[in-house]
Amino acid sequence: MSNKKCVLESLCVISLLACGSSGVVGAPDGGVAGDSGEGSADVCSNPHVIDNALIEDFESGAIKWFSYQDGTGMLMGTTVNNGPPESNAGEVPGGQLAAHLRGSGFTDFGAGLGFSGWLMCVDVSAFAGISLWAKGGPGTGTSLASGPRFNLLMPATLPVQFGGTCTVSCNDYHTVQLSLTEQWQKYSFRWNQFSQQGFGPPVSFNNRNLIGFNFSFLGSASGTAFDLWIDEVELFN
Repeated sequence: MSNKKCVLESLCVISLLACGSSGVVGAPDGGVAGDSGEGSADVCSNPHVIDNALIEDFESGAIKWFSYQDGTGMLMGTTVNNGPPESNAGEVPGGQLAAHLRGSGFTDFGAGLGFSGWLMCVDVSAFAGISLWAKGGPGTGTSLASGPRFNLLMPATLPVQFGGTCTVSCNDYHTVQLSLTEQWQKYSFRWNQFSQQGFGPPVSFNNRNLIGFNFSFLGSASGTAFDLWIDEVELFN
């Protein structure tokens, strides 16, 4: 898939998670044409070691998050035009606020929500995996998509121009697919549950070599619509 104009409604993370200085973004779940092989730059030679399990509870807002889209649909909610987090109605242990992002009409690579809080390469090897609480809005599984991809980003799967080392068939992230319902549920994934989809060069997962993560809904010919809530994102042993 060709590069697309960068349409980030809030924070545009230069050279890390989506948008380059040229203002274009590769499709989050599609290949990006390049030369061949993997770049040689070691962009994670000195990763920051993470020792705090909590990544985000949204009680202080959503300033570490950004939304992105392909420009074919409409996007609303957390991080769109500096939108605030919303109440989780007391249905999630640990706090009262959650991230909420909804959209409709996406026909190209889609849209999603990304985490930019690390802003550097990190080492999460002290932990066995990552968990979160999530749900979909009314209509999830019928009129609304229920299966966002939860993508872990490493330099070897990110294009060089966006801060990674990949030069061909990029953006084949290590990923799992959520299965949302209209009720809050806790989802826990060990690192070995994340795998590439297979359209790009095989890259061994390295939990000492992460840049960030995102939640993405793929576009469709009929126009993908979704309603995503997330809360209490944390690492676990």
